[in-house]
Amino acid sequence: PSPPVAPRSAPVSDLRYQVSLIGAGSSSAEREAVAQQMVQLFGIPLVKAQAAVQRMPLVVKRNLTEAQADELYQSLSSTGARVSVEATAPAAH
Repeated sequence: PSPPVAPRSAPVSDLRYQVSLIGAGSSSAEREAVAQQMVQLFGIPLVKAQAAVQRMPLVVKRNLTEAQADELYQSLSSTGARVSVEATAPAAH
């Protein structure tokens, strides 16, 4: 029998990213600014955004390209949010 084929690492261009909200500031004004930004970015109701800001860490978006993840990171962190970007395995096709 032939030897098992080891799975290849995904080419760098196939990597996908997820963006997580890990902090939303220490004051209620900072948390409110992050919630408002989430409303603008995702079109969700303010009540949902405010609830999300209270439940950190929270993955806010998955399966992004590096450029998309960077843009989302910049948008959220500009409001004072602490944001992490993690590389993940590419989505199965």
